[in-house]
Amino acid sequence: MSDNCIDIESEQDASEISEAEEYGIDEVKLQIVIEKEGKKTSTSKAITIKPVEYINIVERINDAVRKMLNNKKLKPGDYKMSYKAINTCGSSSTLEDKLDFNEFVEDYKRVTSANIKMSIIIVIDDPKRSKRFKEDVSNKKKKKSHFIQENSASEEDVSNKKKRKVVL
Repeated sequence: MSDNCIDIESEQDASEISEAEEYGIDEVKLQIVIEKEGKKTSTSKAITIKPVEYINIVERINDAVRKMLNNKKLKPGDYKMSYKAINTCGSSSTLEDKLDFNEFVEDYKRVTSANIKMSIIIVIDDPKRSKRFKEDVSNKKKKKSHFIQENSASEEDVSNKKKRKVVL
């Protein structure tokens, strides 16, 4: 068998091979922007990804995010991913599953045909911030209950003092 031949052993293999052709583009050029929730600064990097397949794109984006943040344990579930044309107004579109990816490819074709670049926005939840937020809420609840107990005790003290005065 020569090196130029592709041996297709199952239907699944055939669908994976033809997926790149299904979208009508050979590669995607993206600007990955990483933002940490609650912070105004961001980091960005330009990448080119081939072939254009859902799993491949998600894996390559995750690889780039890991490298940019120097965190090998980071998974796609640890952040939110969306896309938007660079330097445009409006909100970004979520990129979570294959249906979102199909929409992304159509938007990518439209945007790049107008000579505009596409960006992928990665928003990473700050675990310290979310933990601190939960602690603050818990502390506020404790303070409120303590305040209510003090008020109840002081009302009892006032009524006891009145009773003592009457007895004398």
